[in-house]
Amino acid sequence: MHRVAPLVTCRGGSMQEQSRVAILIDTSSGHGRGLLNGMIRFQREIGTWSVIFRSHKPDQPAPAWLKKADIDGVLARVPHRQMADILHKRRLPVIDMPYTREGFGFPSLFTDNQKIVELAAQHLLDRGIRHFGFCGWPRGLNSRMDERCDLFVETLAQAGCACSLFPEQNDRRDATHWENDQQGIADWLLTLPRPAGVMACYDDRGQHVLEACQLAGLKVPDEVAVIGSDNDDLICKLSSPPLTSIDAGFERIGYEAASLLEQMMKQGEQPEPVQLFPPARLVQRQSTNIVAVEDQDLAAALRFIRDRADLRITVEDILKEVPVSRSSLERRMKKYIGRTPKEEILRVQLERVQQLLAETELSLAEIAFKTGFDHPHYLAALFKRKFQQTPGSYRRAVRK
Repeated sequence: MHRVAPLVTCRGGSMQEQSRVAILIDTSSGHGRGLLNGMIRFQREIGTWSVIFRSHKPDQPAPAWLKKADIDGVLARVPHRQMADILHKRRLPVIDMPYTREGFGFPSLFTDNQKIVELAAQHLLDRGIRHFGFCGWPRGLNSRMDERCDLFVETLAQAGCACSLFPEQNDRRDATHWENDQQGIADWLLTLPRPAGVMACYDDRGQHVLEACQLAGLKVPDEVAVIGSDNDDLICKLSSPPLTSIDAGFERIGYEAASLLEQMMKQGEQPEPVQLFPPARLVQRQSTNIVAVEDQDLAAALRFIRDRADLRITVEDILKEVPVSRSSLERRMKKYIGRTPKEEILRVQLERVQQLLAETELSLAEIAFKTGFDHPHYLAALFKRKFQQTPGSYRRAVRK
């Protein structure tokens, strides 16, 4: 058990009483580390928390000290009924970030799975992919992952696309033996029409899919484009090739959880029983770097846009590279991706703007110059109209 006790701070000339907070989060994954980083940021800002921290894995029993520790509130990913019973018995303020959507009756904060799968599906559709798969775990092991699977299938169905599942919903095989499971994933991948886009329920599973592609002799991303979720930076960058993923915004959730707990401890406020938070952004890496369109002229045009959009290209520049008429290009692009060439250029430019806002300290003027916009004021207005927030607020949100 590790205890961090900051000095009591003085605000407005008066001393503020410390709150004693227990944090029980598994930090072996990017999910847990993101939550903890958000909690740490809140603790530093408020300066009046004394923290008991324990990296708590979901298969471990509740720590014995939890029954009697002198604490005022708890931040946790409550993994099982035993810990939930202890916390309910103590009648402490608790904010939970549950492993499953059912939870244990505490105020709960979740990532919005609908928004996550919409980002993933649209990213794959934008690359011209029309054959899909979802790789999860056997049904019933985790209701949040089951929900993510169902929503991905529904989102693709609305776009007129079917989605194959691994394992199938009625499959009850034991997925604990990885060698057998890896071969199963490889066999399943070989049944998919190619090029295929595969979403994994989270990044560890995405790494499994990439390894199964190697086992099956499938090229990534040319034959199978793979996208994960949660953006565990270590897993994504260690994968071969590096894994595209959805940054679910766990640091923001950790910060908001800490803020809600402070309100419960100091003001007795009872938050909403369930709160959903949208993902921060999609982080594109090599595993989805593909233009999967059978029309070779259209594929060439899309690649040209992807590679040159930040160089202030126009539709006329595309036509110099692709031997088709303007009307033919616009008709074919509208049919396959639902956008005109001009709209696609702008989409790629704004995607790059989002990336630079999230990953660099460049000013908006510098970002505008690097992404093909003449004036930062025009970019700011366009960005706000497109995303309903200013570039500055977007940057702050994705870095929470």
